[in-house]
Amino acid sequence: MRYLLVISVFIFSASTSAQYRKDWPVMEVMAGAGITTVLGDIGVYGIGPAFNAGFRYRFNNNFSIATSIHPALALGSDANTRNESRGLSYKTFLLEPTVQFEYFFFKERRGFDRMGRLISVPRIRPYLFGGGGGVYFNPKVEGENLSSVSTDYSKFTWTVIGGAGFIYTLNKEWLLGAEFGGRYLTVDYLDGYSPSASKANDLYYMASVNLIYRWEPSPHRRRL
Repeated sequence: MRYLLVISVFIFSASTSAQYRKDWPVMEVMAGAGITTVLGDIGVYGIGPAFNAGFRYRFNNNFSIATSIHPALALGSDANTRNESRGLSYKTFLLEPTVQFEYFFFKERRGFDRMGRLISVPRIRPYLFGGGGGVYFNPKVEGENLSSVSTDYSKFTWTVIGGAGFIYTLNKEWLLGAEFGGRYLTVDYLDGYSPSASKANDLYYMASVNLIYRWEPSPHRRRL
């Protein structure tokens, strides 16, 4: 009788897990904060605050598309660098709307934690992403000698993005996420300065931690 009870519980758990297996699109909204750092012509890797809000549409276990907007403040200074005698510093407000395609390595299924609560497993799911977008930027350059600083450039440009992240499942609806990505620009003026000897456009990075809310738009489509 004891063995029959154990087998019955196992079959019930397996059928419940299959019932909640994700075989349909899932939607997620997210918001978070982090940092940005610029590889430009003034200073070396100045760190500024960054924020984000976005929406993710998951086609299946492996593929998704996400759109988000990132306001950030980029900072940099020649102080304590090899160009300290130049004496320039800058602050750049930037606003970046992007679209990215994502690939998750592990398939997600429903399981149970030690308390018997229904959760998504594996709880940690890494992913890679790539995409692009636009960037509005408004740099303010300061210093004693601004004669070499030009303001004759567009304050909007395009960017190509790529990076990696992971999602940690808290429960059925709430998740935590972390993401790190690089942004390659089509201009060299994100910091407001492009010396004549410069042969490369600016590059910057963003790292963020996000709170994510998930919902399933068509629960009646679950497989029984």
